[in-house]
Amino acid sequence: MGYTEKLSTEQLCFKGMITAISAAAGSSLVTDVIPLADGRRTLFTLCAGAFAASASANIVVQGATASGATFATITSLTSNPITASGAAQSEATDEGIVSLNLNYTWLRGVINVSGGSVTGAVCLQVYQDASRYRPYTQVSFLVPAVVF
Repeated sequence: MGYTEKLSTEQLCFKGMITAISAAAGSSLVTDVIPLADGRRTLFTLCAGAFAASASANIVVQGATASGATFATITSLTSNPITASGAAQSEATDEGIVSLNLNYTWLRGVINVSGGSVTGAVCLQVYQDASRYRPYTQVSFLVPAVVF
């Protein structure tokens, strides 16, 4: 029997967020950089409000070898575009990033808006699982830990 981890059922650390009241067509909103060393799995969640006709938004995950380096799009982690109020997700795992053989150690999320503007609020939230090799006191959890 196989075992599959699900990030949605794990304890998550809130890593960052970008929010805008609206976003024009052609705009890209970018999160802060996230070090892969902080956790093994990173979840990007896009929530968007009202869309103008023919507008869409999607998550683009980018990687780099240093926090100040040039970031490149990781095509396999790009979400499908949403065209109406709703949400999209993209999940990056350490194993998936390492398998690219590009030595990426940093990630960031980007919201790309195309075709028309998003007139309702648009938000990209970033969560990461807690590294098992960090002291509990150095981690900010979205939900409190259960200690047995």
